[in-house]
Amino acid sequence: MKDGDVAGLFCFQNRYGFVGVKRENGQFFVVMQKAMDKGDGVGKEIAKFKIEIYCCPLKVEKRKNMCPQCR
Repeated sequence: MKDGDVAGLFCFQNRYGFVGVKRENGQFFVVMQKAMDKGDGVGKEIAKFKIEIYCCPLKVEKRKNMCPQCR
């Protein structure tokens, strides 16, 4: 990956959600992003964690009772 590249998993329904890996300044981060409103194409980054590993398995799961930050 080059700086600025993002790879991950999307869930589309009403407001989308995204979990992925992002590269910035030679460092890798796991990021979570979600649309704030229906039709929001840009979304908002709601979590970002630096990682030091080469391989990062990802899983997206929609739960009925999610935490308020993830809704």
